[in-house]
Amino acid sequence: MGPHQRIRLGMLVLLCLVALASGIQAWRFDGLERQRLSDLRLHSLALAVNSTAQAMAWSAARTQQAGALPGESLARLQQALDHSRSEALQLDALVQGQQRRLLAAGDGNEASSLGEALEQWHRLRERLWYRAEALLVAIEAQQPARLTAAAQALQAQAEPASHAGVLLAGRAAAVSELLRQAELSHWRVWSAVIVGLLVLLILLLGEPTARAVQRQHRRLREQQRQMARLARVAQRNAHGTAIIQSDGRVEWANAAFGALCLQPAHQAPGQEFVDVLQRAGISASAPATLLAALASGARLRAELRQTLPDGTQRGLELDLQPLGGAAATPGDAVPGDALPGEAQAGAAGEICPSGGFIAVLIDRTEQLQREETAALLAHTVDAAGVGTWQWDLRDGRLQCNDRFLAMLGYRRGELDNSLNTWLGLLHPDDRKAWRAALDIHLQDPSMPCRMELRLRRPDGHWAVGQSCGVVIERSSSGRARRMAGIHIDLTEQVQMQAMLRHAARTDGLTQMPNRAAVFDHVQQVIDRAAQRPEEGYAVLFMDFDRFKQVNDTLGHGAGDELLRQIAQRLRSALRTGDAVRPGAAHQPGPAADRSHTAGRIGGDEFVVVLEGVAGRDEACAIAQRLMDVLAAPYRIGTHSVHSTASIGIVTSEHPANDAHTVMRDADTAMYEAKRNGRGRYAVFDPDMHERVARTLAIEGELRQALARNELFVVYQPVVGLQPLPGGARGAAPSPLGVEALVRWRHPQRGLVSPAEFVPVAEESGLIVELGLFVLRAACLQFADWQRTLGAAAPGSLAVNLSPLQLRTAGLIAGVQACLADSGIAPATLQLEVTESLAAQDDAARERLRELKALGVRIALDDFGTGYSSLACLHQLPVDTVKVDRSFVVHAETSAYHRALIEATIRVAQTLGMDTVAEGIETTSQAALMQALHCDRGQGYLYARPLESQALAEWCLQRAAPVAQAA
Repeated sequence: MGPHQRIRLGMLVLLCLVALASGIQAWRFDGLERQRLSDLRLHSLALAVNSTAQAMAWSAARTQQAGALPGESLARLQQALDHSRSEALQLDALVQGQQRRLLAAGDGNEASSLGEALEQWHRLRERLWYRAEALLVAIEAQQPARLTAAAQALQAQAEPASHAGVLLAGRAAAVSELLRQAELSHWRVWSAVIVGLLVLLILLLGEPTARAVQRQHRRLREQQRQMARLARVAQRNAHGTAIIQSDGRVEWANAAFGALCLQPAHQAPGQEFVDVLQRAGISASAPATLLAALASGARLRAELRQTLPDGTQRGLELDLQPLGGAAATPGDAVPGDALPGEAQAGAAGEICPSGGFIAVLIDRTEQLQREETAALLAHTVDAAGVGTWQWDLRDGRLQCNDRFLAMLGYRRGELDNSLNTWLGLLHPDDRKAWRAALDIHLQDPSMPCRMELRLRRPDGHWAVGQSCGVVIERSSSGRARRMAGIHIDLTEQVQMQAMLRHAARTDGLTQMPNRAAVFDHVQQVIDRAAQRPEEGYAVLFMDFDRFKQVNDTLGHGAGDELLRQIAQRLRSALRTGDAVRPGAAHQPGPAADRSHTAGRIGGDEFVVVLEGVAGRDEACAIAQRLMDVLAAPYRIGTHSVHSTASIGIVTSEHPANDAHTVMRDADTAMYEAKRNGRGRYAVFDPDMHERVARTLAIEGELRQALARNELFVVYQPVVGLQPLPGGARGAAPSPLGVEALVRWRHPQRGLVSPAEFVPVAEESGLIVELGLFVLRAACLQFADWQRTLGAAAPGSLAVNLSPLQLRTAGLIAGVQACLADSGIAPATLQLEVTESLAAQDDAARERLRELKALGVRIALDDFGTGYSSLACLHQLPVDTVKVDRSFVVHAETSAYHRALIEATIRVAQTLGMDTVAEGIETTSQAALMQALHCDRGQGYLYARPLESQALAEWCLQRAAPVAQAA
C-alpha cells in the first residue's frame, strides 16, 4: 500500500469515527429534547388537573345557588369529570415514564418518592370523582336535600385533591431537572470525545499530508518545466500540432495549427476540435470516423480537404494519437509515439493523465497536386471517354486507342493504321474542311487543328465527333514530324440536340407543331410571299366551342383525348399530299416544306397554314371542309361529345410584315365567328379591329358603370292567357309576374342597348357581377311592391342567369343572401336559363337542382332554339318552359312552328310545367297562344319593359278592371 493510499485510508477511518460520534451525539441530543417536551407536558397536565378539580368545586357551588338550572349544572359537572379522567390517564403515563427513566439512571430513591406522590394523588382523585358522581346522581334525581349534601361533600374534597396535584407537579418538575442535568453531563462527555477525535485526525494526518503535497508540488514543477520544453519544441514545429482533451476540446495549439485553421493559435483552446476544422473549411471524407475516434480514444490517420475563402483547395493529413489515460487502449500504442522527455515522468504518470489526443495536421497540398496531376494525365482519356490518336507525318501511320475505335464501332485489328484507310472513313463533305484546318495549324502552331468530322461506322451510319490535335515533334528545321490529339464523340449529343429541337417545336400532347414552330412557319410564309407575290397563303385560326365544358364535366383526361382526336382529324382532313411536319417549319429557303401545316398553339386553339392557295375562296372552301370534319361527334370512352370549331381566316390579300400581326388578325376573325353564332368561319376584315376596340372600350366603361351605379333594372309584365269572362278571348289584363331586365344609362351616350354590352359582359366575366346586381335589385324592388301594392303587386319575379353565373361557385350563397336581404318567399323567385345550357351541361343541371332545393323556381328560356328535344324535357329540373319569340312570330303562317309550339305546350303541361309565350306583339298572336292553351304570355302587346314606378302604375291600372269585374 502506497503512502497516498495509507493517508487516504487513515483519513477515511477517522472521519468515519467522527461522523459516528457526531451521529450518536445528535441522537442523544434529540432524546434530550423529547424528554424536555415530555416534562413540560407533565407539568402542564398537573396544573390542568388542579384547575379541573377547582372547576368541579365551582360547579358544586353553583348547584346550591337558588335558581340554578339542574340541566345546566349536570352538563357542566359531567364535562369537568370527563376532563379530569382524561387528564388523569395522560398524567399517569407521563409520571410512569419519569419513573422508568429514574430507574434506568439508577436513582431508585427519587423514583420511590415520585411514586408516593403519585399514589397519594390517586387516592384523593378517586374520592373526588366519587363525590362528583354522587352529585350527578342527586342532580338527576332532583332531590334538594341530597343535592346540597353532595355539593358540600364535593367542595370539601376538591381542596385536598387540588393540593395533591400541586405536590405531584412540583415533584415531577424536580425529577425533570434532575434527569436534564444527567443528560447534559453525558452530552458534554461525547462532545469532548468528538473534539479529541478531530485533534487526533490533525495530528495523525496533517503532517503526512503536508509532506505528500510538498513532494507532489516538486513533481508537478518538474513536469511543468518538461512541458514547457516540449511546448517550445511543438510551437516551432512546421506541422500544425494541437492537444485535444478527452471531451473533444482543444487544450493547446501551436502557431502552425492556427495558420492552417485560419485563426490565431491562442483562440483555439476551449473550442471543439471538430468545430475548429469545420469553420476553417476542413472536411473529412468520412466525418463519422473522426467523431468515432474522438469518442473511443483510438488512433486515426485521415485525409482532409480544406476549402479556403478564395475558393482554392488544400490537401491535409490528420494524425490523431491518444496521449494515454482511460480513453486509450493498449492496442493504440504505436512504436516511436512517445514524446521526448515523456519517459522521465516515471511514476508521476503520462503526459496527459486524464486522457486526450495529440493532433498533427500536415499540409499535403503540393504532394497531392503532383499525384493528382500525374493521375489525371494517366487516366484522363479513359475516365473522360475520349479517344486519342497519334499521326506520324513521315510514314502516314496513324495510331489510336481502343476508346477511339469503340466510338466508331470497330475493334482493334479490324482497321490498319494507314492514312488512306482513315481518309476512306471520312465523309466526303468533310475532307476539304479537314485539310484546311490542318494547313492552318501547320502554318501557325498557335492555332490548334480543330474540326468536326463524320466517320462511317460498320453499319453504314455516320459517327459525329470533334478532333483536336497539335504538332508534338518537329525536325531541327522546324518541319512537323508527329501530331497527337483527342477525339470526342458527339453522336449522341447531336442526336439529343435534334431531339430537343424537335421537342422545343412540337406539342407534347398532339405531336403537332407548337406555338413557336407555327409562328416561325407563318413568318417564313410571309417572307416568301413578299419575294414571290404570286404564291398566296392563308392562316386559319381555330378555337373549339364547348371545350371547357368537356373539361369541367368529363375531366381533363377527356379534354386531352378530345384534343388528340381533333389533331388526328386535322391531319386526315388536309388534302392528299399535305403533311403535318413539326420539324419542317424551321428549315428556311426553297427546300422548306411548303405543304399545308397544322399546329396547336395552346389550349383548344389550333392553326392551319395554307400555302399556295389561289385566294380567299379557296381558303374558305378548305375552312368549310375542316369544319364539316371537325363537327362530327367524338367518341371519348363511353361518351359522345359534340364540339364545333370557330375559324378566323387571314389571307395574303391583306399583307402583313410579321407573324404576330397575322396571328392577331386571325384571332380577331375567330372571335368574330364566335360572336356570329359559333361553328362557322369569318374572314378578317380591317373593320374588325374597330369592333374589337369598341368591345374593349365598352368593357372598360361597363366596369366604371358598375362602380358608378349607372345600371338599372326594368321589368316586363307576364300576363295570363286564360279566356276572359263572358266568352271573350284575348289578353288577360291581370299581371301574374314580371321579368327583370338590365339597362345602362351612359352619361354621354344615353341608353346603351343590352345587345351591345351584355355579350361584352359575358366575354369579360363581368356578367357575374352584373347578374348579382340585377338579382339583388329586383328582389328588393319586388319586396317593396308586395308591401305597397298589396293584391295588385306582381305574383312572381323572373331573373335571367348566364352560363358563367351558373358555373360560379358562389351562386347558391348569392341567391340565399338576396332572398334573406329582401325577405321574399323563395317560391316567388324564378331563375331563367337557356335551353342549350340546361340540356347539355351536366354541371349546370346539378347546380339547377341545388337552386330548386332552395325553393326557387327554374324556367327554361328560348325553348326550341337549343339542342334539346321534347323527348328529354322530363330530364330537365325546370318548372316553366318559355317558347322562344322566333316560334311565336311564325306560328300564324307556319304550320311547322305552330305544331312545335302545340307539342311543347302539351308535353310541358303533361309534366306539370307552366308555359310562357315570348314576344307576343299582336292580338292575333295572343289569341293563337290562348287557343293552344299556353298559360302565360309576354311581349309588347301588353307592355314594354318598364321602370319600377311605371310598372307599379301599370299594375294598379290593370287591377282596377279586375276588381270591378269581381
